[in-house]
Amino acid sequence: EVRDELLLRGFLVATLNYRLAPAWQWPEQIHDVKCAIRHLRAKAQDYGLDAASIGAWGASAGGHLVAMLGVTDANSGLEGDHGFPGWSSRVAAVVSIDGISDLTPPAQSELNFGGPEKTFGTWPGPSQELVDASPVTWATADDPPFLIVHGEVDAVVQLAQAQRLLDALQAAGAPVTLQVVTNGDHSLMPAGGPVSPTLSEIIQQIADFFDNTLGFSMTAARQLRQVQGVTGLSGVGYSAITWRGMNIRRN
Repeated sequence: EVRDELLLRGFLVATLNYRLAPAWQWPEQIHDVKCAIRHLRAKAQDYGLDAASIGAWGASAGGHLVAMLGVTDANSGLEGDHGFPGWSSRVAAVVSIDGISDLTPPAQSELNFGGPEKTFGTWPGPSQELVDASPVTWATADDPPFLIVHGEVDAVVQLAQAQRLLDALQAAGAPVTLQVVTNGDHSLMPAGGPVSPTLSEIIQQIADFFDNTLGFSMTAARQLRQVQGVTGLSGVGYSAITWRGMNIRRN
């Protein structure tokens, strides 16, 4: 798992939970994950974390949420009021796996998941809500580095969604890489043949990405373990549809 590789490299990993539809509609989900980032940053001393080196990764719904963390800030009107005011919810690196990038009507034909109206009250729009909930809306040059990983034959969130985010970030001048996974369906499950790169290779690519963007090396991790050991919070939350969004901090 990505979590295990990151822990080996000296990162601390925390799983974020958030309220789900239909009991809670958008934007409560992004409010929750932003509050969690503010909490971690406010408590960085207590946790022994580097508050300047927070990365985030997630898949499917989690991929959408971490992309939103990457492209929005306090000026986006999506912070919510759930706690830790005055602390930034920005992250320094993002890995979005099979995430939704554009919820607006022209792009809805690329999405095939059940019950979007349970999450977005104005679905199918057009509406400002769907514009504001789309990561492509917010892309700017000061966004953090992005690694987008997407299955070539994803039948739930089509590859075109990843291309939309790639195009938006590139047009804005933000650093971004797209890794298309051959024969990858949703959640990178194999469809029609083995996936390429392999899941092991993708895990290494994600961990290398965080090493490079958050400024932590394997050498430093080994030295850290020799001095004080490595601690971490438990990792990936997986359901039938989504990996929940996650945050990575340098220990």
